[in-house]
Amino acid sequence: MKLPRFSSLVLLAGALPVGAEVFVSELFNYPDDNLTAASSDVWSAHSGAGSNPVQVADGQVILTSGAGSREDVNRPLGESFTGGVLFAGFDLSLSTPPDSGNAYFLHFRDAGTGFRARVYIAEPDLLVEAPVLLKGEPGVLNAGAFRLGLSNALGDNAAGLPLTPNLLANTTYRVVVAYALDPRPSRLWVNSTDESSPTLTASDNASALTISTIALRQGGSGSPAVTYSGLALDNLFVADTFMQAVPEPGGGALALLGGGLLFLLRRRAA
Repeated sequence: MKLPRFSSLVLLAGALPVGAEVFVSELFNYPDDNLTAASSDVWSAHSGAGSNPVQVADGQVILTSGAGSREDVNRPLGESFTGGVLFAGFDLSLSTPPDSGNAYFLHFRDAGTGFRARVYIAEPDLLVEAPVLLKGEPGVLNAGAFRLGLSNALGDNAAGLPLTPNLLANTTYRVVVAYALDPRPSRLWVNSTDESSPTLTASDNASALTISTIALRQGGSGSPAVTYSGLALDNLFVADTFMQAVPEPGGGALALLGGGLLFLLRRRAA
């Protein structure tokens, strides 16, 4: 994993608000295996345990979606939240996009079956020609494209889902999703360093929940099931500020490193 340059570290560290916290700093540096076993139960299954289990490969977690039972997993945040805003940032790439429908793969979760700020993999937009991205013809399915979607509490194949423009398969994107626990809208950014300009906003109705985990889901509940493979996630950070969810290796680490660098600079100047 590459670190930002020295000047970027200092600037990012100075920009972090006092008291900001990182609740999850997950690099998936586990041996290749089922995620629950490889992580020594840092991640645990809450649905479909052992059935098409979530995998770790080459330091990334790999999700698939399709028909039949599939394991879904979660990691505790270390505390429970009834207010404020939670941010989750992660690197995402997809090798085989779906050719139809949409299915969510990541969300905030309570201690049971309550899910919020659901992030979706969705089929590409076939009506918009995008020769720079796809080098294809309008109206023709391009297997190298997909979209991301967002909702508070909708299911697979959700109608009217807010969707990004087409994204490229086998390309890594930095995605950040935020959930405000009251009044409960969710927002999503793709390759952005500016919190003021979210790529997507979802405001579908959702009841209040006490959020305590971040969860990964292998979709497939639709009919027909939404099918994709090779959804790789890495560098997952859950925090209470946008900036801590954007940088690598995470805002908390940057704050410590940047603070140490500033201290050394001051000593040298003295």
